[in-house]
Amino acid sequence: MPTKQSPTGRSVPEPPSPALTRAGPHVGHRGALTKAPRNARIVNASRAGEPAQDIAPNHGLSVERIRQIVAAAEGLERGRPEAFDYLCRRTRDLLERQGWTTVPLVRDAYLAVPGGERLLQVPGFGRKSLREVRRWLWLQMGDPRFEDLDSPNAAGGSGAPGQTMRSNG
Repeated sequence: MPTKQSPTGRSVPEPPSPALTRAGPHVGHRGALTKAPRNARIVNASRAGEPAQDIAPNHGLSVERIRQIVAAAEGLERGRPEAFDYLCRRTRDLLERQGWTTVPLVRDAYLAVPGGERLLQVPGFGRKSLREVRRWLWLQMGDPRFEDLDSPNAAGGSGAPGQTMRSNG
């Protein structure tokens, strides 16, 4: 779970964004951790020409559920606007004012400059919004480039980028 600095200087757990924990195609961060790779394998098998009847038994799902997963992936690639329902209102409005109204457009804007710095140039768009967009892109696409870097299990250390740990000794 991500952490933030409390007024006393201690690191305290930060609750997940309400936009990411709402019930929907992805139910919170933990559900996406297990389902995104499975869904990616299902979509890849479908694109390779394997029929849904052959894919379903491999994943313990019904044929109808396989069709739903493949249809949802195709909808994301078309940039369906419903995907934006999982962002908080403020972040969604900031992205839409820039003309980034589809998942691929937001992805391209994030990847244009390393670390999503292009998004930070938008007035009113800060680190918290950037973290929300990164998590949202990870949930929408399952792309490891957007994996939760703030997680204590993520590679690269425990602090926020650019921060150093202080010792009291």
